[in-house]
Amino acid sequence: MEVTATSMGKAVLDGALGYAKSKAAEEIALQLGIERDVDFITDELHMMQSFLEMADEDNGQNKVFMA
Repeated sequence: MEVTATSMGKAVLDGALGYAKSKAAEEIALQLGIERDVDFITDELHMMQSFLEMADEDNGQNKVFMA
């Protein structure tokens, strides 16, 4: 009886640890994805800023219209 309770407890603990590991891996993957998104958005904003600075330097010689 004692062996059965021990093996059952071990099985429950193994399941809980497996679940915790998968949730930790999922959280890490989400954080890495967010870092990539932030890097992408930062690059996009830098390109927009460069474009606007160049347009400002042209003193209106090049017109930009939104359609």
